Amino acid sequence: MFFLYRLILAHLLTDFPFQTSYIFKLRKNWWGNLIHASIFIPTGAILVLPFLGKAWLCVVFIGITHFIIDQWKVIKTKDGNIWLFLVDQIIHFSFIIIVATFLETEIVMVVPTLSLPPFAFSLSYLKGLIVYAYFQDKFILYLIGYLVSTFTGAVLIYEIERVFFPKIRKETV
Repeated sequence: MFFLYRLILAHLLTDFPFQTSYIFKLRKNWWGNLIHASIFIPTGAILVLPFLGKAWLCVVFIGITHFIIDQWKVIKTKDGNIWLFLVDQIIHFSFIIIVATFLETEIVMVVPTLSLPPFAFSLSYLKGLIVYAYFQDKFILYLIGYLVSTFTGAVLIYEIERVFFPKIRKETV
């Protein structure tokens, strides 16, 4: 599950907090989508960095499919559409699951342990703590939960209001 969780985190970071309003506006054109999808590649690479030697091609593959999927979505709709948003996310996650399953079977991992005393705070201890947290799936799942509940949730609530409650949306805006 190591790669699955980190690639999902990379996707959520790319699609939500790293997609500024400026990049969102650029996405109406193919080159804006290319810029947006290209953000996944360094994000995904950083999150699978210790195993990038075997995983880099998979990260690039997901970046390319991200571009294709988002370009398809732009062609299909000029205005936001909750159903296309959901289908878009399902397709993204499907590719991530396929790639992560491949990586999980190809790479043998050794998870480091943190063996420093709890009060020996130093730069080496901080580095060890960061490395330890990085390899803990629970920590990555907390980050995913945070992104889903804040950024993704906000977009989803906006789309639901816009589609299912347009009168209420107009009254409050």
